[in-house]
Amino acid sequence: MYFIGLVKFTKKQTKDVVAANLKRIEQETKEGIKVHGIYRPVSSGYKT
Repeated sequence: MYFIGLVKFTKKQTKDVVAANLKRIEQETKEGIKVHGIYRPVSSGYKT
């Protein structure tokens, strides 16, 4: 079974926000939740 989660940030993404989200994803992976992909719209305001 697959679940699709869509996320909309209410404030501008910074490196700190992105790092916190990646840390949360790593923790969820340890708990058995698999993330198959992350979609980041072009207009998200954060440049990698």
